[in-house]
Amino acid sequence: MLFPVEQLKLNFEKKLLPVYFFHGEEPQQLTEALDLIRTIASSKGFSERITLFTESRFDWTELNSALDISPLFSSKTVVDLRLTGNQPNNTGSAILKNYLSKPNPDIILLLSAEKLSKTVAKASWLKQIKSVGLVQQFKPFSGKQLLEWLTHRAHQKGLCIERDSINLLAARVEGNQLAAAQEIDKLYLDYGQKKLTSAEIEQWVADQSRYDVFAWVESTLEGRLSRSQRILTRMKLEGIAPVLVIWAITRELRLLIKLSEKTTNPGPSVFQKAGVWGKRKQVLQSAMARLDHSLLLESLKYCSYIDRVVKGSEYGNAWQCLSELCSVIANAPKQVVTIELRDQLSLKFT
Repeated sequence: MLFPVEQLKLNFEKKLLPVYFFHGEEPQQLTEALDLIRTIASSKGFSERITLFTESRFDWTELNSALDISPLFSSKTVVDLRLTGNQPNNTGSAILKNYLSKPNPDIILLLSAEKLSKTVAKASWLKQIKSVGLVQQFKPFSGKQLLEWLTHRAHQKGLCIERDSINLLAARVEGNQLAAAQEIDKLYLDYGQKKLTSAEIEQWVADQSRYDVFAWVESTLEGRLSRSQRILTRMKLEGIAPVLVIWAITRELRLLIKLSEKTTNPGPSVFQKAGVWGKRKQVLQSAMARLDHSLLLESLKYCSYIDRVVKGSEYGNAWQCLSELCSVIANAPKQVVTIELRDQLSLKFT
C-alpha cells in the first residue's frame, strides 16, 4: 500500500510541476510532503528558496517580486508561500492568476495551508493550479489505515512490532500522526533495528509515560506546576516538536471551553457525551474547578500565537512561551483574566 506522501515521491521523481498546493489539518503528512518537494527540487537544480508568510500585514506585492525573476541573472528557485494568516485578497488573487497563466519554468511555486476557507476553495486561482500543477489535501489517518501506517513506519526504521503493540501505540497517541512518528523514532533510538515483543513495548510505554506530552498536559491542568515545568524541560531536551505540545494543550483547552459554556459543574452525562472517561475526566474536572472561562479563552489565543512562533510568522521562543503558558494555567485559581495576566502571557493580537 502506498500512502499519500510516498505516491507523491514517485510523481516528483518522474516530473516536477510548476506549482503545488498542499493543505490539510494533519501536520505530519503535510510537513513531510513539503520537505520532500524541497529536497527533490534542490536535487534537480532549484538551489534558491524564497519563503513568504502571509501574516496579517502581508504585502502581496512581495509575492509578485519573488515571482518576477529574470532567468538570465538568477538560479532556479522554489517560492515557498505559506498561507499562515491572510488568504489571498484581490491583489494576491490577481498576482496568482496572472502568474499561473504563464508559469516561469525556472520557478516552482509551492503553496501550503492548514484548513482552507470556503472563499479559497472556490477561488479561480485554485482552479488554475489544478490545471497546471497539483493540489493535494492531507487528511488524518484513523482506524485500520492508522494501524497500517504505524506498521509501515516501523518497518521503514527496521522495527518489527506485533499487531497488539501497534494497537497500544495507536491508543497512546490518540490518532495524532506527528506523535506517532515520534514514538517510532524514539523506539528506534532505544532499540535499534529488531523485532520487539509485546512485553518490551508495554514496558517501554510505561517508562515513557512519566515524561511525555500527555503527562505534561495532565500536570498543567491539575495545577502541578513544578512537575509540569520539569516535564516541559525534559521534552525540550529530548527534541519533542513544540507543535505537538501545542496540539495537545489546545485540544484540552477547546474541550474545556466547550464544557464551561454549558455548565460550571458538568455531570457524568456531559463528559460521557464528550467522549471523556477515566483519568482524563478527573483531570478536566480539576481544571474546571480552578480555571475561569475567560482564562481558558485567553490561553487558547496564546496557543495560536505560539503556533505562529513555531511556524516562523511571529518572533519569539516557543519553549519559553509554553513555559509561560504552563505557569499561568497551573498557577491560576478561579479568577477572571486581568490586564496584568494578559501582560504576563505577552499576548499578541493581530
